[in-house]
Amino acid sequence: MQAGGRRVAILSRGYKSVPRKRSWLSWFRGDSDPPRVVSDGKSLLLDSITAGDEPTCSRNNLKDVIVLVDKDRVKSGRFAIDKWQIDTLLLDDGFQYLHLKHRLDMVLVDRQAPFGKRIPASPRHVAETPRNLRRASYHLYHKKYGRA
Repeated sequence: MQAGGRRVAILSRGYKSVPRKRSWLSWFRGDSDPPRVVSDGKSLLLDSITAGDEPTCSRNNLKDVIVLVDKDRVKSGRFAIDKWQIDTLLLDDGFQYLHLKHRLDMVLVDRQAPFGKRIPASPRHVAETPRNLRRASYHLYHKKYGRA
């Protein structure tokens, strides 16, 4: 996408990341913390313990891409657009995140057990039913995860 001129950011929820500590004053005021910046497209700014392993892995595989972590991906998307003029937002596990308008949905499915326990392909949980997969624009089938 970047080679085609797109300005890309990955938005992640930060599953298993360390929760951010808020002061009582910010909570009282209702202040909203900005998203955590895992990568600004140049440097890795947060480790996997703080940000979660998936955002860190995304940054390590796509070094020039901005990676943000926040449970509210609408907020992190707006932050990316305002700060870096991003025009393409990729959501990690975004198929079930319906608060943003989706232009394109791609679902990764384990081809050896397409409707078993792994939809999408994450071995951790079942995120969608086969019926809900009809919403997807594309279904990408891959070889089963290897486990030691």
